[in-house]
Amino acid sequence: MTISIGTETSVKPLFVYGTLMPGEIAYEQIAEYISHFEEAKLAGYALMMRDLMPLVDKSSHSDYVEGFLLTPKPETSPTFFEKLVKFEGSNFELSNCICKKDNSEEVEAIVFQGVETDYGRPETLRYKRWSTRLDPLLSKSFPVLIQDIQETLHFRPFTFAEGENNWKMKNRKISNFLLLSSILEHIWSLTHGALFAGEKGEINNLLKSMANSHAYKSAYKTASNLNLVPYVSISDSRDVRKGPISTTKDSGALRTWYRIRGNSLHRGKSGSDTEIVEDATIGLGNLLLFYLEAQVPGIREEWDKEVPNLQPIVR
Repeated sequence: MTISIGTETSVKPLFVYGTLMPGEIAYEQIAEYISHFEEAKLAGYALMMRDLMPLVDKSSHSDYVEGFLLTPKPETSPTFFEKLVKFEGSNFELSNCICKKDNSEEVEAIVFQGVETDYGRPETLRYKRWSTRLDPLLSKSFPVLIQDIQETLHFRPFTFAEGENNWKMKNRKISNFLLLSSILEHIWSLTHGALFAGEKGEINNLLKSMANSHAYKSAYKTASNLNLVPYVSISDSRDVRKGPISTTKDSGALRTWYRIRGNSLHRGKSGSDTEIVEDATIGLGNLLLFYLEAQVPGIREEWDKEVPNLQPIVR
């Protein structure tokens, strides 16, 4: 049964199974509202993935999903659930459910269940417990992309004219940067859910939120100290009078890379701009490598399955 936000929700724990689980990439968004959490199982449901986001839907009685029961603080429970409804968005609905604790005790709870699972081609997952480390874009695509970026840096034309006219390589480099940018946006989707909807002002809020986080600053510091963040200065192609921003500080680096993404996606890049795109690719790629390794426990083991001993990008 679908339920609405009200007094009923404040006395029931919430079963979470995705990025909001303790230890996962989005839990810090709600940690301040939680008084207690414990592991539990949701019986009679299957774990699925749609548009790279985890969801659950009712299934056979033998199916179950592993996750956590979160007990919100009573004084902030209404704010907690209002935030969650915005986080989950229109593709999920709050429903009553029965969970089992590790001691087999049954508990009445609520869960955000996927809606209209006949649409969007959701995939039933083979495992019972979701983890950010198993996200295919982060665990499989990302390490292969980093390796391919490194390989493009090995290309050395014999003459200037050969390099300027090699649009096959230029296209490859620009494509790699745009895919890297989409991985950045996917991380925002995982950490902020439906709050990342591309509406006016939200991108700026997400940029600020990530740039101000300890995880981002630490990753930037690591990459910068190893000289793995090439200097890039860029103006807004829509209004060059706004002045340039650069990668010299952590506060401006993320905005610089994302502006290059916007310029590349909406206006395109000429051949002479390929070096700027390449520099941005190296910096953003190394930033995300250190960021994900710190924020997603076990991701290195998943990378090793695709690219053993994945290393930062270097010239």
